Order: sequence, then structure tokens, then C-alpha cells
Amino acid sequence: YLVWVMPPTGHPDTLALELLGTALARGYGSILERRLWRRGRGPRQVSLSFYSLQQSGELRVGIQDPVGSLERNLRRVDGEIQRIRREGLRPRELARARAWLEQQLRREDWDLQGKANRLAIGALGGDTLALESQLAALEQLTNEDILEVAERWLGEERLVLSILPAEEAGRAPRGSQRAAPP
Repeated sequence: YLVWVMPPTGHPDTLALELLGTALARGYGSILERRLWRRGRGPRQVSLSFYSLQQSGELRVGIQDPVGSLERNLRRVDGEIQRIRREGLRPRELARARAWLEQQLRREDWDLQGKANRLAIGALGGDTLALESQLAALEQLTNEDILEVAERWLGEERLVLSILPAEEAGRAPRGSQRAAPP
């Protein structure tokens, strides 16, 4: 896992960061799915967890790859993050992420868990925008917005945790933390 500190609930960068995270690691066709699956080989799963709470939040990218090279996967992840910090998202990446996130927001708006989440966000003092307001804000996000939040939030100084399985500890890249044995 790679984990970056994210802003608290209600922060103006939250929606742009969720869009960026979606482009990076949510679902088939995400940047990391495509990048790590080169030549028919790749991880079993690339996952993303993004949330914000009253004090702060986190963006967590997970890669499960029992047969792949840890160094190669970490280099590719770092390469994509650096590319996004320099160039932002490509038009297809932005469109795909926007469509995926719009679908997610619509789904959350009608199910019981989504309604409970909105109430919890409101209780924490966050913005509980109506669905249409969120969708309008999502549509307004540009590649320049992505560049700004990527530079502000995905820097090495915000990477707070990099956990590797114990069996990979001998190959851990500098600055990573090894998973503690149970």
C-alpha cells in the first residue's frame, strides 16, 4: 500500500482529489491497471481507497501482485504519479474518471449507505451538497485543477506510509516501512 495524507472533509480540493484517485486506480481501465498489466502480466488487483474526515483523510493505493516484481511495480506507480504531477491527466483518462465518479455519486445518492454517509459528513461539519451540485462541480473540474491538487497533495512529503509484506522486506525501497509480523 501507498498512503498519502489528504485534506479534511469540506476542503475545496476533495472532489478534484477523488477524481484524480479514480483516474489513477479505480476499476478496469484505470491508469495503474493499464500500466501494471503490460504484456498480459500484472497484479491480481489494483485498488483505491479515498476518504476524508474532520481532521484529515487519506488516499490509499493497493497493489496485489504475488508473482510480479515489487521494484518494477513501485517504479511504474511512481512514474505515473510523477507524470500526473507534471502533465495532469490525458483527455481519455479525465473523461473515464469523470464518468466513473459520476456513476459512483449517483449510486451513493440513492442507496441507504450513501444517505447514511451524507448524514455522517454533515454531522462532521462537511459540505453535504445535493447530487446535482456535486455533479456540476465535477463537470467544472479541469486538467489544470488536477495538476494543482496533484502537486499540492501527491508529493513525497505527503506519502506517509508504504507497507510491504514481510517476505518482501529484503527488497524494500528506501523510505518504505516493512509490515510488522503478526
